[in-house]
Amino acid sequence: YGLSMNCKIMKNSNGNGNGNDNGKEKSSSRSMYKDVFNKHRRKPDNPFYIDDLDQMVDFSSANPPLQHENVIDLSERRCLRSRSSCSNYESESKHEYEYQGPIYGLKSHPGFAYMPSALSTSLQNDLVYKAVTEFCEPPHGTNIDLVPLKEGVEVPNLNEEESMWELWKRENVTVDADAAVAVEDGDANHDTTQYRKAANIKAKATTNDNEKKYYKRFDKLSWATLGYRFDWTARAYREKNKSAMPKILDQLGKFFAKLGEEAKCNVGVDSTPGSDSDQQLNPINPSPPSTYSFTASAAIVNYYSLKSSMGGHRDDSELDITKPVVSFSLGLPAVFMIGGKTREEGPVVPLLLRPGDVMLLGGDSRLNFHGVARILPHGTEVPPVGRCIGGRDVGDFQIQSWSCICGNECGNGGDIGGSDAGDSDVSIAAMPHSDRLAIEKFLLKHRVNANVRQVLPDGIDRIPGDVDDTE
Repeated sequence: YGLSMNCKIMKNSNGNGNGNDNGKEKSSSRSMYKDVFNKHRRKPDNPFYIDDLDQMVDFSSANPPLQHENVIDLSERRCLRSRSSCSNYESESKHEYEYQGPIYGLKSHPGFAYMPSALSTSLQNDLVYKAVTEFCEPPHGTNIDLVPLKEGVEVPNLNEEESMWELWKRENVTVDADAAVAVEDGDANHDTTQYRKAANIKAKATTNDNEKKYYKRFDKLSWATLGYRFDWTARAYREKNKSAMPKILDQLGKFFAKLGEEAKCNVGVDSTPGSDSDQQLNPINPSPPSTYSFTASAAIVNYYSLKSSMGGHRDDSELDITKPVVSFSLGLPAVFMIGGKTREEGPVVPLLLRPGDVMLLGGDSRLNFHGVARILPHGTEVPPVGRCIGGRDVGDFQIQSWSCICGNECGNGGDIGGSDAGDSDVSIAAMPHSDRLAIEKFLLKHRVNANVRQVLPDGIDRIPGDVDDTE
């Protein structure tokens, strides 16, 4: 879920991405996937359109998701519980706890699993901050790197070292310095709303910058690849083409992959024979959770603007397709489509993705066509997330910090790991307020999706037959 190895994010009007001006799913003939995709695509004359909401599965609505005939509750099917090294409850802060959030599946798509509101706002912001400051910068690769700088048309970022995030802040956000100091001194109690008002965020209309076309900037960025990077020429992963996997993505990927495995390990044992649930999550080569492993060896981070979409594709380039693709939704909501093994097969189910949701494509659904029909602008009238989902209080089951799930592997009592993992010890709470406000402003017009996958089969540590030219 995310970057297609056969299809890139489509951005219109600015000439970037695929340049698909209307976001339509294009193919040479009609297909079930194309028909449903185009039905839910963005309407340029009415971007806040939401009349198709009743046709989507919304796992986070205030109404019980199980009222939808295609939704099945997988939470109680877990034969083990994924444990975390910290708890949301202060009195239990030093005790392990089990993830108690709801896990849903689709009867029509065995192997699909969905965890609504699994990530707290703080953890989402941590991920977004890393996505805009680290994941899209060297040594990782982006779509921009594939197109050389156009001499005479584009100019390098300032001093050729200015990051895309620094450029975006310089062009889009200014903060009243006195107000920022006052808040950091505690005058506004660090309340985000008060700070936003006090800091007086405003657009920075800099004529000189508007006249320049910088080579690396967010309106050109569609995706970033981390870990193993896909070789678009060879249409394969290459051993020499990789960077270190950020530990935050490694640990989150492992945690939720195992959670999905637990949800399917006892399917059919306690279910009523012949029932729909008895057929759910039929796994490919299932492993008992005690021996299950997931190596997060590749990640793709997708950057969506308000007009972006992603055509239908399958993630079929990994050498191990028995492990799921684990996806994290951040920023603006989106309409996601999951179809069959081909574009002609159905059913094609539209889903409403919300920030903080986690989704797994595994088992029989691992190779199904999927994509993003449209991004929902800020202010679109979607139902609010219920305080309780599946009978569970959202505040009780959300993962508050990534250090909660990585235990001793974080090192230093849960601090972020060493530089070899590409992570720095920065959380949203410790950021300068200017960055915190900039993240909020950025997310008013963007969606970010990070998805993690295992490339190689268990026990294999390099791509068979591939020669690393650096050795």
